[in-house]
Amino acid sequence: MKWQCSSCDKTSESKEDLQGCIEEGHTVIQMLDEGQVIQASIEAQDKKIPINHVFQITKEKSTETKSILNRKFHTLRPQTLLHDDKETVMILVYLPTKLEITKGQGQKEITSIGFENSAYFIISTPKEDILSKKRVVPFDNDLLKEQFKIDILPTWDNVRWDANDITRWEEETSPTEPKKVYELINEVTRQFIEFPEEYNYVYLNLWNIATYFYELFDAFPGNDFTGTKRAGKSKVLEFQKNICYNAIMSPDMSGSAFFRIIEGTGATVLLDETENFKDKKNEMAQLVRRLIMQGMLKGQSAVRSESKESSFVPKSFNIYSPKSMAHIQNIDDVMQDRFIKLIMKRAKSKKLLNAWPNSKDPVFQQIRNLCYRLFLDYAYEIYDLQEEARSFSSVSGRELQLWTPIVTLALFFEKHGILGLMEKIENFTRISSKNRQTEDEEQNYDLKILTFVGKEGLQLAYDMDVNKNDIEGWVTITQLYDKLTDDEDTLKTYEINTEYFKRKHLREILVRLGFRSERKSAGISYLLTKKIVNDTKERLGLDQERSLDSHIS
Repeated sequence: MKWQCSSCDKTSESKEDLQGCIEEGHTVIQMLDEGQVIQASIEAQDKKIPINHVFQITKEKSTETKSILNRKFHTLRPQTLLHDDKETVMILVYLPTKLEITKGQGQKEITSIGFENSAYFIISTPKEDILSKKRVVPFDNDLLKEQFKIDILPTWDNVRWDANDITRWEEETSPTEPKKVYELINEVTRQFIEFPEEYNYVYLNLWNIATYFYELFDAFPGNDFTGTKRAGKSKVLEFQKNICYNAIMSPDMSGSAFFRIIEGTGATVLLDETENFKDKKNEMAQLVRRLIMQGMLKGQSAVRSESKESSFVPKSFNIYSPKSMAHIQNIDDVMQDRFIKLIMKRAKSKKLLNAWPNSKDPVFQQIRNLCYRLFLDYAYEIYDLQEEARSFSSVSGRELQLWTPIVTLALFFEKHGILGLMEKIENFTRISSKNRQTEDEEQNYDLKILTFVGKEGLQLAYDMDVNKNDIEGWVTITQLYDKLTDDEDTLKTYEINTEYFKRKHLREILVRLGFRSERKSAGISYLLTKKIVNDTKERLGLDQERSLDSHIS
């Protein structure tokens, strides 16, 4: 065995010979020969930690050992599934804790007592192992720290699962009945919220339950609650605050608080009065808006520099979690792609109009208790249903990603006795998709121009009086822009403002849509054919029932 100074490359059989280097602050590394590496690997395999290389770094006051794993390590998230032969599931909770710290010995021994809501993981393992079948483990337990990368908030004043119910769950041998969970939530939802359609109730019930399972999915839809004043938008967020996983509600949240809360607790974030997202000059609102949009997809992170030992180290923060927001004015079409819109209407019933969720109502504690149990008892069953659920869906692409958690939960509860959920959710899916497409065509300049190209643009392309010098299908940018802007009726039809929309904007959109351009004798021209336009419409998910042939002679 040899020792080497990484600064001056001195080597020695004895570490003491390099004491001078250590005192000068140099790093001294223990060099292992091949036999020692093999022995270290064997010892590591005995501990079920596969290792390829082992390095020891000796500093003045400590020794650091680095072992390269031949597999990725697990990062412990607030909702964790371990895809091993044990099918272990773990969920983060915060529980009221009495903390006693004893320092010193004998007559100098002092004990301090404090109270905090500490982080714990509730663990369920169908097959017996070192963690046991059901167990409550502090997040900083050595057993967890030896197996996982853990980066959660140690304390959080948001106790969600009753400790007495956890004890009852540990002692029970039968799993929770999913049908009873759904029926209770459905009953309570209707005591506070009024929706115009039955499928709205089904969607909200499933979404609220799904917040306890969101880490199982690659994407999770946001809720966009909109409507007139006093339509119940704030009430539905307050209702969700009492039910959803680690829910936090705020009318105003900074970007740094936003991603740190999600990273540390996996919180369901509820944002009220989000009209400030339209204010382009509000930097904080725009940051939160970007984080929300990106945080609908799993694996998205915000990266910030953290101070560490007189230097700054980049650190990534997980921003994926369920989110709901409420507002009156419409949000922009880009943000809308990440959300499912629910239009709230003022309740007709005075009883419902005056009913307001009270956090002290024991029914909310009961619902949360059952949702935690549901995750621990059925997480793997729900995870395995995703592919079957997707096969029932009528949407595709991003919409399919966003709807998968809701359809999967609907399928799960149908299999456990709540009939008719799939039909209602599929109905809502189709209606939501149609409405989204209509709004896109009304608000999105790209889609407006594509519709224009599919009508007036193709007429120009096939008009030989216009294309005297070029082959059929090629239209100049000047011809297209003049056709769009010279006629008042055309401007009104496509809602084009010529003060903003210039020729360069039309050119940028045609390029973005993928239309081929070439320099012709008449100038820069774009190739427009029925086949190309229809293909572009199909790729953007536009309604193919609106046949372009009806506009072309």
